[in-house]
Amino acid sequence: MIRRIRRLFTTSLRRQLVLGIAMVHALLMTLFVFDLVERQRTFLRQQGEEQALSLSQTLATSSTSRVLANDVVGLEEVLRSLLSYPELRYAMVPSPRGKVLGHSERQLTGKYVVDEVSQRLLHGLPNPTIQVSSPQIIDVAAPIRFKERIIAWVRIGLGQSISQERLQLVTLEGLVYTVVAILIGTLFALLMARGLTRGLYQLLEVAEATREGHRGLRTPTERQDELGQLADGFNRMLDALAVKEVSLVQMHHHLETARRQADEANQYLRVSFDKLQQERNKLHTILYSIREGIVLTDAQGTVIMVNPAIEQLLQKKHDQIETEGFFNLVDNPEFVRNCLDHAAEGNSRTLHYKGRELHFHASTFKEHDQAIGSAALIRDVTEEKKIKEQLNEIITKAPFGIIVIDDQGRVRVFNPESSRLFGYTTTEIQPTPPESRRHDTGSASAWTTRFLPISLARYNA
Repeated sequence: MIRRIRRLFTTSLRRQLVLGIAMVHALLMTLFVFDLVERQRTFLRQQGEEQALSLSQTLATSSTSRVLANDVVGLEEVLRSLLSYPELRYAMVPSPRGKVLGHSERQLTGKYVVDEVSQRLLHGLPNPTIQVSSPQIIDVAAPIRFKERIIAWVRIGLGQSISQERLQLVTLEGLVYTVVAILIGTLFALLMARGLTRGLYQLLEVAEATREGHRGLRTPTERQDELGQLADGFNRMLDALAVKEVSLVQMHHHLETARRQADEANQYLRVSFDKLQQERNKLHTILYSIREGIVLTDAQGTVIMVNPAIEQLLQKKHDQIETEGFFNLVDNPEFVRNCLDHAAEGNSRTLHYKGRELHFHASTFKEHDQAIGSAALIRDVTEEKKIKEQLNEIITKAPFGIIVIDDQGRVRVFNPESSRLFGYTTTEIQPTPPESRRHDTGSASAWTTRFLPISLARYNA
């Protein structure tokens, strides 16, 4: 139901305008009629109350002498004379004890009042009061005084049927005026909506034709109001769209050319990426097959890649190495920092790490004379260094002379016993060839063969 009502109001602008104006007229006229009827009802009730109070006070004044004389017949004549008064329902004169001294209906004279409204009078209300005021009846009471003493009351009841008939007539006339106002407002709304929507329908027709491909149609702009301005703006929009359409066609051509070029570049990049991936896989295979540890970092020391051998050398997991960074892998990270800061071609150093001797060889990658990363080759030389130290200790403590020469004839080892035998210190004899140091016994071959030599093809002290 709500959807149908909404559709009724929203399917047509003309219908919305007509219904809106009709509803506004209906609402305003309803409020006007309601306010008019209420004002008329209030006025008639106040008028009835004033008439009843005035009548009761007049009757109280004219009845004073008869009440004092206990003239019941005369009092009834006064009360019955009011029967011709419009809307009079009853008139009575009760005493302060509740006895009816006179009544417009003669058979009620001499009886006592027992209703609740009359009982309130027995308490001695000093002034004229309205006892009941309703759409059906107005009941008022006025005291009869003699020397500031209340000797009786005058009570009058007036009906409101004439007032109700007047109110009904006013209400009926208001409804008629409301219907007439709605009809006139609807007629004017139809005329206004027809003039307004005609221009809108022209705009709609041109828009529909433009959508179907007719780009040359334009809306008439002879109106001087907002619709004329709207039509003019609509025409200028169509002109701008025509220019934009030409630009879009040209742009589409350029975009199509660019798309083809992008496809070709994308294909080239795809092939290059495949080749790069293959090279990366080869590099990955090579790095993972090397026994020495390998660490690749960027210029900030962030670990890019490590091989499995590095985990055994550093006794750390792959994730921990990448988290800590290359600068924190060793006890003294200044070596690696110097490699990056000075963009060195290569630096080698043996560092202490967790009780072992690790030989680091770091090289820096440069681009435009700036370091962009580094590669480090790490090898455990702990056992090798121990063997060298043990060998040096054996040579030093040997009870016979030991001389080691290389393939170029240079003395590489000349132990203390040799120094004692030949009279030369180790510093004096190394690294000169033996022919440059001759003893009195003869040639170099002669004095070297007097001792037990140890033939080592190559030995790096």
